Amino acid sequence: MGEVYLPQANPDGLLDHVLIHVPAGIDDDIRRVVGTLKTVKGFDGQEWRLMLEHIGQRNDFENVSPIVRTASVWQSQTPYLHPWHCKKDFDVPAQIRRECRERKLPEPIEILPIPTIKPHGRELRPIDFHRFRSKRGLVQPDTRGSFWQLTFAEPLTGPLALGFGCHFGLGLFAPVDTDG
Repeated sequence: MGEVYLPQANPDGLLDHVLIHVPAGIDDDIRRVVGTLKTVKGFDGQEWRLMLEHIGQRNDFENVSPIVRTASVWQSQTPYLHPWHCKKDFDVPAQIRRECRERKLPEPIEILPIPTIKPHGRELRPIDFHRFRSKRGLVQPDTRGSFWQLTFAEPLTGPLALGFGCHFGLGLFAPVDTDG
């Protein structure tokens, strides 16, 4: 998987950071370009100020962002949109398993659906997220989305993002604290 852009919320549930995960690393040219970005405009014309906080290795972010920690159990933070059309023997859990295999990740030993998530004390359903892209020729097999809890036999280190649109923050999973 190439680079992914993973929105991060503050304690009030408002997006205030974006973690850009680049497994292949960032060269000096990209560092220079990213460091010069000062603003970005949204689709509605709203301008957002940008500031580069840090470039580093995954372990530099373990105490800053929970999505880069290591755990055996992971839970949806944003809706998972299955990337292929469902068929008789190719339901959503089968697609999650296939995607893990294709990304060279271990297959989950348990995949459980979750009806809602409660970030920052607010109960949300998949429909509460904007999950659509309109682009000529783009096939989006899933426009509803779903939440899942994945359990792996061995701990997995994040970030973990799967499914359609995962490179922009959909299908984002966070570790579940199973210690208590």
